[in-house]
Amino acid sequence: MKTNKEEFLAQIKKTQYPIIILPDISNKETTCAALGLYNILKNHTKKIDIVSYKKQDPQISFLTGYDSIKDKIEHSRNFLLSFDTSQNPIKNIHWEEKQNRLNIFITPKTGSISPKDFSFAPGKYCYDLVIVLGAAELQYVGACYEKNADLFFDLPIINIDYHISNEQYGQVNILDVKASGNSEIVANVFLEEQTPMPQPAADCFYAGILEATESFQTPRTTPKTLNTAANLIDSGADHKKITRSLYKTQNIKTIKLWGQLMARLKYLSSINLAWISINPEEIPDARVTTQKLRSIFDKIRNSYSKAGTLMLLWQTKQHLTRGLIQNSNRELLKDLLKGIEWGNAIIFEFNSPLSVSEKKIIKILEQGYKIES
Repeated sequence: MKTNKEEFLAQIKKTQYPIIILPDISNKETTCAALGLYNILKNHTKKIDIVSYKKQDPQISFLTGYDSIKDKIEHSRNFLLSFDTSQNPIKNIHWEEKQNRLNIFITPKTGSISPKDFSFAPGKYCYDLVIVLGAAELQYVGACYEKNADLFFDLPIINIDYHISNEQYGQVNILDVKASGNSEIVANVFLEEQTPMPQPAADCFYAGILEATESFQTPRTTPKTLNTAANLIDSGADHKKITRSLYKTQNIKTIKLWGQLMARLKYLSSINLAWISINPEEIPDARVTTQKLRSIFDKIRNSYSKAGTLMLLWQTKQHLTRGLIQNSNRELLKDLLKGIEWGNAIIFEFNSPLSVSEKKIIKILEQGYKIES
């Protein structure tokens, strides 16, 4: 019986047209992993698509394949119009577009055509394999899953992830909860098999590991992580260029926003919680996006170790409240706030303005921590 890794490699070998899908909750690390896999498959002359319904962070636009990421699935399957020719062969077919309609003209060899001779059905997908990275559940894929549900039920899925809560929904599940992220997982599958690693793929995986470990500084950095990174450099990863691109390009507005957020830090000693609440309208000079806030949240976490729990709340343009929260007990936070995992944090949303939601959330955390203890 094949192991999951062997089955994964077998599927990769036989696929003719795979699609790599990035969930709406994906971060830069997950995108790096997807681009690494994309470059490996392209190196094997595979026809392949990579899709993200969410706009990707331009900071990793230097990686090969970034410009190939599509913002939606197009032409995933044909529609089959079938005609029974056993009694009456077809002589000619032509079509025309007229007044927003496509008219198909079918001429039989003799006599006339009966509607009973026709059948209609969805045709085959152009894809033969779905690869999902970084989604613990299919519903976490987001818009791509909602708009193309049949794709996920009709085609085999390879599920790649490192979250302990992963539901193993794939026909093949490549999971490693001890890995720093998806880039380390995918890179190791090919490195351990001594599969030739194209330099663009090595760049992507190395960038992903740097992003997952904050340049090898977080607790998720293990000896295996360091060994993987070293092997990627041996495979041609340009570690100097990647480090420079990821960590030497922070503009003054990002640094300024970081400082403004730190100035808003509040602390509740009873539950060892530090949090920041921000209304983007109060910072008009900064373009506040979820991805940017996630990046700054990670930096605050690394520089502020006093609190057991760190939380960032902000109000969206729709006057809803979105939040990021992290401590060692992700399952508790996910249950209390009805959120989903995003890397080592939980992202959640409350259907009320920030001023109202902040009080609700603090109360929920106080009560939840009291019960837990």
